[in-house]
Amino acid sequence: VHRVETGPHGVTESRVVAAVKNEKFRDTTVLGGLRYTYVVRPFDAAGRQGPPSNAATIEVPEPEVTA
Repeated sequence: VHRVETGPHGVTESRVVAAVKNEKFRDTTVLGGLRYTYVVRPFDAAGRQGPPSNAATIEVPEPEVTA
């Protein structure tokens, strides 16, 4: 799973965040106030790379601050 992190000043990080063997993935490292875009790049048993998936984007809201 490849993740691109975007903050108020543009892309802040782009990296592989996980290797998964099923269709589920949970990213527990996201931070509030940022946008994350994920793409899956599959490989078959012989190690050949298939086409990337469609991108999925989420925006994590800033946490509420109470005074």
